Amino acid sequence: MYYKKLVQSGKTVFSMNDMRQMWGIKDADHLKVIVNRLYKRGDIRRIQKGVYTIAEEPNEWEIANKLKIPSYISLNTVLRENNIIFQEQGKTVTCVSNNTLTKKVDDRVFKYYKIKDDIFFNNKGLIFGNNITFAELERAVCDQIYLFSGFYFDNLGGIKKKRLRELAGIYNKRVQKEVDELIKDI
Repeated sequence: MYYKKLVQSGKTVFSMNDMRQMWGIKDADHLKVIVNRLYKRGDIRRIQKGVYTIAEEPNEWEIANKLKIPSYISLNTVLRENNIIFQEQGKTVTCVSNNTLTKKVDDRVFKYYKIKDDIFFNNKGLIFGNNITFAELERAVCDQIYLFSGFYFDNLGGIKKKRLRELAGIYNKRVQKEVDELIKDI
């Protein structure tokens, strides 16, 4: 019954809190017993303390959001996905969070970069869905400029100028100035 609920959820990665809520279990010790049984049977695999997966190849963006809460996928990962940059990043997923840290799971590296809380906790330009949170393309561009001033973008073709300028408004004056210069090149 417990494993079936995990599969039916549509998620591939679960925190202990996710499982507690899904199964309606209030007692932490009882929850640990159930999770341990599923683990020993091979139904779930431990990614890190308190984070488990049911998939052979779990969604790496889903892992990124579970390894560090709160966080969202952005920067090179979103830019590469949208063909804005062409540099290969290997098995690295880049995210924005409220602190800087790097985590490794199997052969994947998850890099989290800190940005100021008033920017990070502003939901403009973030997409929430399919068990992951990630930046819109234009928000990823702004994050990249915020963290790496003067960054070179290979292909600006898919960027919406108006949306980029709008999202730049939540960042500092330097980012806004760099965005204005970037828009001239689009």
